[in-house]
Amino acid sequence: MAALALAAFALPHPLYYNQDGNVVVQAGKTLFRLDFDALTALPYNFTKLLGEPMNIRTPNDRDRFNNARPLRLPGRVKPQDFERYLWVFYPVPGAPAVHQMSVEDWFKFLKCFLILQTTGRD
Repeated sequence: MAALALAAFALPHPLYYNQDGNVVVQAGKTLFRLDFDALTALPYNFTKLLGEPMNIRTPNDRDRFNNARPLRLPGRVKPQDFERYLWVFYPVPGAPAVHQMSVEDWFKFLKCFLILQTTGRD
């Protein structure tokens, strides 16, 4: 019940909440709705966070990770850090190109990248 309440107060990200996406990821109180096929192109340890078989659809054809049950990133990943991570690995129209990122943006990207790469290691 508490998990549903937490997701209910999260807000969609202005650039990375794609209505056609089929995976909802939560960083802090921000929801990112992304396309599963594009997620599989991200570094391996991120896709391992899905923790379930790569078939994202459930038997009744509903999205497995949705607003009520998002894939929650580790608490150390802040929404701004994950946004920078997506700028590099999941570019969308309206997001800055990598050559436009500031030093601070790159630090946020690296922080998120390192957290995700070390999360769930055996």
